[in-house]
Amino acid sequence: MLQTRRVLYLQITTFTLVIASLLLVSHFFPVVDLLVALQQRVMRMGDWSAICYALLFAACNVLLLPGGVLCIGAGFFFGLWWGFFIVLLGNSIGAAISFALSRWLGMRLIKRRESANQMLRLL
Repeated sequence: MLQTRRVLYLQITTFTLVIASLLLVSHFFPVVDLLVALQQRVMRMGDWSAICYALLFAACNVLLLPGGVLCIGAGFFFGLWWGFFIVLLGNSIGAAISFALSRWLGMRLIKRRESANQMLRLL
């Protein structure tokens, strides 16, 4: 029972610290303003803006940046259905990149541990 409470207190403390640090970072570094400026730069690219916007959205997903502003911007700049398609394409590209990156890093980790553990080598 005491161990469960310690874990609960640790989780609550960690959650509070993460939220506080995110608030501090968003206060001192204007992440949303940076995304808005980048979004406006992409919109000035003409016909290539849809492709670049999807890649920008994918990069935000991979780097764990807030993408809500970009979702709303896609609907505003490209219209409802084209904006939906561009956001869907960006999410798919971001998911594929994240999957490939995690698979590559995971394989390196498994190979390193496999060489140190005889049981993993047998499996």
